[in-house]
Amino acid sequence: ESEWLLLRDRFVREDQNEWKKAPGNVNLEHFASSCPVDMFAQGPLYDIVGNVWQHTANPMYPYSGYRVQPYYDDFSLPTFDGRHMSMKGGAWISTGNEASRDARFAFRRHFYQFIGIRYIEPMSDDEVDREPFKAVNVGLDPEVEATTHFAFAKSVCGVPNVNTQMAEIALSAFRTHASADVASSAQRALDLYCGAGRITFELTSTFNEVVGSDFTSRKLMPAFAMKERGDTSYVARTLPVDGAPTERTMVEAKSYPWAATYERATFFQADPSNMHAHMTNFDLIVAFNVLENTHSPHLVPAHLLSRLNVGGILVVGSSFVWGEVCNVDVAHSPLYAPDADHLQVLRDLLVADGAAEEVSTDVSSVVAAFPDSLSTGSVRNIKVVAFKKLK
Repeated sequence: ESEWLLLRDRFVREDQNEWKKAPGNVNLEHFASSCPVDMFAQGPLYDIVGNVWQHTANPMYPYSGYRVQPYYDDFSLPTFDGRHMSMKGGAWISTGNEASRDARFAFRRHFYQFIGIRYIEPMSDDEVDREPFKAVNVGLDPEVEATTHFAFAKSVCGVPNVNTQMAEIALSAFRTHASADVASSAQRALDLYCGAGRITFELTSTFNEVVGSDFTSRKLMPAFAMKERGDTSYVARTLPVDGAPTERTMVEAKSYPWAATYERATFFQADPSNMHAHMTNFDLIVAFNVLENTHSPHLVPAHLLSRLNVGGILVVGSSFVWGEVCNVDVAHSPLYAPDADHLQVLRDLLVADGAAEEVSTDVSSVVAAFPDSLSTGSVRNIKVVAFKKLK
């Protein structure tokens, strides 16, 4: 990337907002397709700018001072993984800022739409070492760091990891109450609001396929790293936003009981009240900390039940402490009434028409600590109930 910038500054000079006519096949100023590579000379070379994008030799990395853009939080950050290569130069169809000097985009090597390579004879045999780039995203996003800490730390604020407890409760309910044919096959499970994927991975020891889903792909980055590389890392901070990183923690799949099965997991971004069509036919669905982080919690239970196989189990764990995103208008549902019996309303939403039955002999209760940082967090009591789909 630095070599491309040198070539551009030396032989192209003017930026997109300065030129009167594009110096190459870019900005849709010359052609509506690629063209022969010797049509646009730029100094002694051709197509430094335009025609097709150019893969560079280095993986994508953040500039100093990088911060996550909250309104487009999963654009750049997921590419800082050592696998997405920086691409420069723009293509014939690149307009606006895409045609500018400082446009930075990244794709994996198998991406070939509007992109090519430039052969350069190096002055040495040194190759770009990709290993350091695998961890350049560590410490950039405190919310994701906290999510990863919550998933894999043995305890948070002195409270044992609740994810393993939720996985154990869900698996126990499935083995005890699922229909015999469903329990014997154990084909598919779904873990909603999965974050870094701890519950998802725990379930792979039992199910042939486990889907983890979250509202934003940014929070799925640690889960993808674990699935693809067998490890992930994070930095725990002393403060939630701008505290200095205190330590980098490496988490490896080989350290867990699911070391031989973690590749059964797969991850998708989805809204739990309106999931993708392919997210269906599950034998077990775990909805932990989902209702309190959904825009319309009252719509979620029935939607989840529609994605469950008959004889399958739905496990819901919630504090019923509504988050900022929740549209908790009492006019929408009695679930939001200040004095509501939340569990009873949840039962009514699921069992009233005979579609399901509650199979919890009693309401389980677990304590969860949701971290704000390495040493602070919110401790909540989570009520856990299970339902079996009947029709």
